[in-house]
Amino acid sequence: MIHRSLRFGAIVALWFSASTALALDLRTGVPEGNIEVYLNMLVSTALNPSTDFAFIDLAPFNDGTGRLAVCTIQGGVRVIDSNGHLLANSLLTKAQTGLVLPQEAGLTGIAFHPDFNHVGTFGYGKFYTITTEANENNGGLPDASVDFPFHNGTNNEEHQDVVREWDLAMFGNVPGNAANSQFTGLTNANSREILRVDQPGPYHDVVDLAFNPVAQPGDSDYGNLYITSGDGGDRTGYDRTASAQNLGTIFGNVLRINPDPAANPLVRTSAHSAQLAYSVPSDNPYAADDPQETKTSTTLAEIWANGFRSPWRMNFDRLTGKLYVGDVGENLWEEVDDVQKGKNYGWGYMEGTHDGTLVAGDGTLVPGLTLPIIELGHNSVPVNQRGSDSISGGFVYRGTAIPELYGKYVFADLGQGFDSSAIFYAIVDPNDPSGHVGDVFEFKLSSVSPRFEFGTQELPERIFSVGEDTNGELYFIAGPDPRQAFDPNRHSLILRVSPKVIAGDLNGDGFVNAGDWTLFKAGQSINFAGLSSLDSYSHGDMDADLDHDLTDFLLFRTAFDQVNGAGAFESLTGVPEPSSIALISFVLFVAASARGRKNN
Repeated sequence: MIHRSLRFGAIVALWFSASTALALDLRTGVPEGNIEVYLNMLVSTALNPSTDFAFIDLAPFNDGTGRLAVCTIQGGVRVIDSNGHLLANSLLTKAQTGLVLPQEAGLTGIAFHPDFNHVGTFGYGKFYTITTEANENNGGLPDASVDFPFHNGTNNEEHQDVVREWDLAMFGNVPGNAANSQFTGLTNANSREILRVDQPGPYHDVVDLAFNPVAQPGDSDYGNLYITSGDGGDRTGYDRTASAQNLGTIFGNVLRINPDPAANPLVRTSAHSAQLAYSVPSDNPYAADDPQETKTSTTLAEIWANGFRSPWRMNFDRLTGKLYVGDVGENLWEEVDDVQKGKNYGWGYMEGTHDGTLVAGDGTLVPGLTLPIIELGHNSVPVNQRGSDSISGGFVYRGTAIPELYGKYVFADLGQGFDSSAIFYAIVDPNDPSGHVGDVFEFKLSSVSPRFEFGTQELPERIFSVGEDTNGELYFIAGPDPRQAFDPNRHSLILRVSPKVIAGDLNGDGFVNAGDWTLFKAGQSINFAGLSSLDSYSHGDMDADLDHDLTDFLLFRTAFDQVNGAGAFESLTGVPEPSSIALISFVLFVAASARGRKNN
């Protein structure tokens, strides 16, 4: 249920902003663009703090059902059906994934194999997750069972990151069956462990997964799994900035492997299970420079690109196959990188395009580094360069709902260090007529978009990720900060990026007229439970609180007059400015209608 206090923010916005878009709380270094969107709230729920707590990432099933899998930071995976409804049962639970939650981790990534729906292939029914497990001193596995152990004199790693393969096909013909979205037989024990890494510190983990959606069967990149690995976080005696420049460590890289051990000649065995785990593509940049190519080689064959600090989100452009990574900065700068084979993206020599920490203060570019295509500064940089404090990398928009957004890179700021999150789009196509590569803009937001933080904010407090469905439409995954105490009034959110909405235009035809008034009146008989904010709005719920009351009437009346001129609504309906008696009568009528709906 959307919190009731949201209505007050909507009233103020509509009565004082007319039908124009809202100017968001603009980051001073990012101009407002000319693209307006509506944030359609598909899901708003207070997740169980012991099992789910907060949504963190989203991926489509890729099986024709239109379902979306949404992983939660506490270790569960939930399902959103093709109608945008969150199913009650989990695809996976925290008990199944065996997750242990350190300070900055959890179940952070999920990806479905491109052959998920292709019977008879290696990838049929398979998807992949990244979870965190306990370190050796707290019951975790010893170094001998870890593929990439952390040695620093003692077994003092913070935790272990684990990439797992889950095989739904073992339960029958699951892909393509939308009715089968709960798999009670899957457990940590019968999943297949692909990769296990000791993490030195609590931050900058192995966090994200992706397959190249452009690659087709027979292509060299088909079925390869890309994995982001941060610099390992803080640990006394461990130089994480140097590790990101050390091709012999797993840290600070984008990795590229194939979960099918038979796909390539170079095969790795799981240190834990002693079973074949994955193969390394032969065209990886360091796959043939060492005669032995072991997990302790001076250049790891798994590395695709290096020099990253905290590559939180990584996504492919579904049209061009370009790989974009949003890399979270240290002190001053956030960046987005166009990631290519064998390139070095600079951390810790550089932070963004600026001097980093390895050669502190010399201010020079190290030869051979690849600079980011987008850079935004923290609150402490010059005012005209401020924009982000913790970047959430996104997608190049390839949907059809918002044509003016096509080909632009959509991403977000987590919100840490600012009052709330932020949503951006950027020019990444060199042929885009609207600007140069790297130009960044804030979205305009339709004035009737839902409000957050009890009606006080146009955007959620935290946006963790951007998601994409099979049609190329985009989603923001948002909610409460998992480091804060659980508050049932702070909901986890799935927001679909939708075309702009004009206040009062309930049928979406670009006008506010008698047809919209007819829809508004008909909305009195609608049960709003389970509707998205856009569906609710189309039935006259003007303030996104999932009911139909006097507030909605006043908002609609105001919107009608703002578009059509003062007195237009009275001319349409013959209803004059409501008197006190009329207001009371309307309230009683609405209350009675609401009671009737709830009792049915």
